[in-house]
Amino acid sequence: EYAGALVRVGMIGEALEQYNQLPPSKELAFEVIDVHSSVGNFAGAEALCRTLLLRHPTDKDLRLKLAATLVWQEDFNEALAIYRVRLAIEPNDQNLLLSVAETQTWSGSPSQALLIFRGLMDHGAEEERVRIGLRI
Repeated sequence: EYAGALVRVGMIGEALEQYNQLPPSKELAFEVIDVHSSVGNFAGAEALCRTLLLRHPTDKDLRLKLAATLVWQEDFNEALAIYRVRLAIEPNDQNLLLSVAETQTWSGSPSQALLIFRGLMDHGAEEERVRIGLRI
């Protein structure tokens, strides 16, 4: 909690030092990745994701965290490749489909994104992200 409070007041370096003193866990790793991302250090967030994936190569949440980090860096192709591998396993995951559609929109492929957004609406998706996607 102390490290989180440090983040909230902008003391990022001190917060990361505090995080480094805590016992490692997946939740802690995700918090550190989020701290890096929150200050625009997407390269640091990506590096941490990739290091953790070397130890946990089958961790789907970590792989999706990497994809999100790649999107922030505008590496849309690699992010979409990660999402597509996951979609092959979970083709009806609405959050994953939304992530793909949003990434396609940002990458300059809005027509492909619209197909996904419309498909989600047709299947009853009520999320605000879908309505926003359809307005783009």
